[in-house]
Amino acid sequence: MNNETVVLDAMKTLLPYTESYENDAIVASAGGLDESGIDVFMRAMKTFPFNEKLQECGCVALGYLAKNLENKVAIANNTADHGGGIKVITTAMKRFRENTTLQVGCFLALGNLSMDGE
Repeated sequence: MNNETVVLDAMKTLLPYTESYENDAIVASAGGLDESGIDVFMRAMKTFPFNEKLQECGCVALGYLAKNLENKVAIANNTADHGGGIKVITTAMKRFRENTTLQVGCFLALGNLSMDGE
């Protein structure tokens, strides 16, 4: 995960699949790969914290993925590298205050994470 452009392109490719409740479990589990899709999004956001488009894509994806209980737990408890999902989301919010799409994705993620149940 060294090339920002490749990582961003991969995230953009996966993003539409996170919008559908039927697909989000597949994306979250990464289709059986060694690392979950949630871990991939989170690691990318932690690896490239100043890439605004990558942060935007990650926040929106996490917002959609946080719709079900299993994903909520995975996002909130994600400790890969530096801190959990809530920290990654709020850091992006603070860093890119003027990016409306990113802010909406962050609020969606935090809202979905805070809801009880599915």
